[in-house]
Amino acid sequence: MNFSKIKLFWISAIEPGLLVLLFVSHLYLDRTVGINLQQSNHPYLIIIDKPTGIKPIDFSRTGLFDKEYHVINKDIIYMDMASMSGFPISVTHNSSNSLTIKFGSKLKYAFDWAFYECPADGSGHSNTAIDSLISLHLKPGEKLYDNAIN
Repeated sequence: MNFSKIKLFWISAIEPGLLVLLFVSHLYLDRTVGINLQQSNHPYLIIIDKPTGIKPIDFSRTGLFDKEYHVINKDIIYMDMASMSGFPISVTHNSSNSLTIKFGSKLKYAFDWAFYECPADGSGHSNTAIDSLISLHLKPGEKLYDNAIN
């Protein structure tokens, strides 16, 4: 019996399996959650961290591990950020200008926020302006968490 042919057969069979495994692991490590701004009224999107907000189940699958969510004519969305911990978030806009991002929190309401902006003229919003935009969208006395300060 010729053992060299058997060994070469197993090596030839294992190599493609390892390549597929490496490719799938690469896709898993590069997975993202894509949020696409479409027909936005304003060149920004505010994401507020809220446990009852958008969850991964609300996203559509766009690849083996990637997820995507379309935001149409909204300036603010609520998202359960804890459930997104394994996915980096990328926001895209239908403009040729690049997006800038600012993170912050609003202690009065006890939530964190992310502000994605696509300024048409290159100017950006200050933290005070972002705070005002967030306050406009909240109802008076709205609490997003039980331990919120009134």
